[in-house]
This record gives sequence, C-alpha cells and structure tokens, in this order.
Amino acid sequence: SLQRELQGHRGRVEDVLERAGVIASIRSPEADSIRDGMEQLHQLWEVLWTETEHRQLRLDVMYQAQQYYFDAGEVEAWLSEQELHMMNEETGK
Repeated sequence: SLQRELQGHRGRVEDVLERAGVIASIRSPEADSIRDGMEQLHQLWEVLWTETEHRQLRLDVMYQAQQYYFDAGEVEAWLSEQELHMMNEETGK
C-alpha cells in the first residue's frame, strides 16, 4: 500500500531533514535557502502523510459499503428463494 511505501521512505526523509538542520545551523550564505527548503520538505511530507491517511480511511469506508451491499444482495437472494419455496408449498396444498 501507499502508506507502507511512505513508511519505507520515512527514514530517508528524516535523515535529509536532520542533515539540512545541521547545515542550516552553520552561518553561511546558503543557510537561509537550506532552511527554506527544509521547511518546505517537512510541510510537504506532513501533507503527503496526512492525505495518505485520509485516503486510507476513505478506502476503508468504501470497502465496508461494498461489503454491506454484497451482504445485502445475498440476503435478498436468499429471501427471494425462501419466498419461492413458500409459494410452492402453498400451491402444493
């Protein structure tokens, strides 16, 4: 799943953020740019993770709805079958 794939990349993203933090703490002309990039990466990573969690929740709800309709269809078919049996029994009397 997408969440497992993201989990697999989490360590790499955290490593990059940690390295960027070290570089950004050093006084250099690039420090501001690195800090900005680090902040942007962190924000995008959080958005991606949150959206993936929301997507999984929606998929779970859709799966439950699909399962409900499948189960309801089976019950409906069984009831129709029982109705036919009852009608045949009444006709046979």
